[in-house]
Amino acid sequence: MAERLTIVGASGFIGGALAEVLRRQGFEPSCPTRHELPGLVDQDLGTVFYCAGATADYLASPASTIDVHVNLLSRLLLCNKVGRLVYLSSVRLYDTLGDRLVDEQTPLQLDPASKRHLFDLSKALGENLCLTLAGPRSVVLRLGCVYGWTSRAHGFLSGLLSQARLARAFRVDSSPAIVRDYIHIDDVVDSILKIAGSEYAGIVNVVSGRNVSNADIAAVFSDQGWQIGYSGTGGAAALPSFNSILLQSFGVRPAPVQEKVGQYLQGLRDGTD
Repeated sequence: MAERLTIVGASGFIGGALAEVLRRQGFEPSCPTRHELPGLVDQDLGTVFYCAGATADYLASPASTIDVHVNLLSRLLLCNKVGRLVYLSSVRLYDTLGDRLVDEQTPLQLDPASKRHLFDLSKALGENLCLTLAGPRSVVLRLGCVYGWTSRAHGFLSGLLSQARLARAFRVDSSPAIVRDYIHIDDVVDSILKIAGSEYAGIVNVVSGRNVSNADIAAVFSDQGWQIGYSGTGGAAALPSFNSILLQSFGVRPAPVQEKVGQYLQGLRDGTD
């Protein structure tokens, strides 16, 4: 790992977790805010972990979404001295491909006329900037649904775990049929560091390789004494599953989500977590 490390988006869930692990390992990463980055034009940023990104509010703020996924990245690449570049993207880019097994070589199908694809198209453009402007110095990590139970954690499953600290029974506005590939924040940070420390250039899907439904998640909660009800009853869109062979080649073996969540809930129930 380079001596100089820069995390863009260190105030967020993933960037913050990455910064904490690096500090525990003896590194002192630079964590500039988005507004501070332009002032670092002439500085050597070393290895850059680009963790900044829009979340659920991307439709409400399309300009901000494009700015953080594309504009800020392009200014960084054109003006700053960047060594290794690790850009965090999302496996949401595969969602339109339906119920099939995909890997890093699978072509994407994005629709510029779809509002929902604003997130996907801007992420894809960010990926393109990395792979073309930074070339062999860059790696794009397409993340599955990252979850955790810290105060910074966000997303559907993280929200359920947060609610579990407050109540033993609750209802959720979702369908039990919806499936996602979940990966714990610890496994994500492990993946980022192992891949960043390699010479690999290109795209890596950072996933568990297992799709899990909302009904499966509810069953784990039920086994530990919680009850989740879903207000949605309709079917869910068919989503792809992911080949995780490339990720495994870096020595990463993500923990199964049912096992990880079950252990957390057991600790919460027994008062040890």
